[in-house]
Amino acid sequence: MNEDPIPADTQGSTQWRAFWFCYHSPFRLGRAVSKYRSLTFSRSLHEVRDGLAFSCLQPVLLQAGRQWGGPLLNLPAQAFTEEKAEEIPPLDKSDLLALCTRPPISDGTEPDPKVPRIQRSQTDLEKSVLATIENLFLEDCSRKRVLLAAPLVTLLARGRKGLWTDVRFRSKASACYEQDWAREVLQLNPKAAHKTVAYLLYTPHVFHHETGRLGPALLNSFAMAGTANLFWHHCLARPPLRGILLNILKLGRPHFLMAEWDEIAAPARPTSLDFLDGFAQTVRILVQAHAQWVPPVQMPGTPPSWDLPLQWTIVP
Repeated sequence: MNEDPIPADTQGSTQWRAFWFCYHSPFRLGRAVSKYRSLTFSRSLHEVRDGLAFSCLQPVLLQAGRQWGGPLLNLPAQAFTEEKAEEIPPLDKSDLLALCTRPPISDGTEPDPKVPRIQRSQTDLEKSVLATIENLFLEDCSRKRVLLAAPLVTLLARGRKGLWTDVRFRSKASACYEQDWAREVLQLNPKAAHKTVAYLLYTPHVFHHETGRLGPALLNSFAMAGTANLFWHHCLARPPLRGILLNILKLGRPHFLMAEWDEIAAPARPTSLDFLDGFAQTVRILVQAHAQWVPPVQMPGTPPSWDLPLQWTIVP
């Protein structure tokens, strides 16, 4: 594969493309690690996570002036022992990566094998994407927990917003808050704990995890569990969140948003998402902050880092 898919400063031209940075569905992984692993994936490339969620987001990206660049596949590295990943298509700093799935920052560290996890591809681009998210937004992210990065924790430390710096979720058949956490932190009784939160992260540049070279923009939007994630992206494509998202893409500076809603159930046999009409108006924005972009500092022989963290400001 291409060891550094992030372009040099003098490389590429302004194309304003949007790429879907997607992960493979976990249901075929057991079969994929068999002796037919490569053949299995060649026949199931269409089985990716959150495709319907991305279909909600794509019209917004087109409205923002983005051209369709195509999908970038993250097939699980553990399913391959000999096959090397093909080179990633050359990316320009004007491009955008859209990740509509929870970033697997801490997946694999959970001792309970029954907790859902996303298998990493271990490509150079994925390492750079996740390193950027860790540095700017999230210190910990798994199916059961989302812990914000230190600068955001400091920003939200005062007042009720500080409750949302470390959120715990149920890990089975629900995206709702973990009941003990909801009772102890939010002081909600179990009957009132049927709520969940979703996240939206944006940075104008991903940086290479070893060289610090700046690359494409990144939009990462996600909620816990597939159905809640679909509901969240449906909301992002509807007013008022659609206008907020378009403004984030237009301004092009780091942005962080958290929103909460009460759990809703889908009809037993829906034929469309019309049952979500009006749902976007019930979503409550908990936290919204932006910052001026500051490039990472690259010292010889060390990974890139921010000596001065981004200075986040609460958006009223």
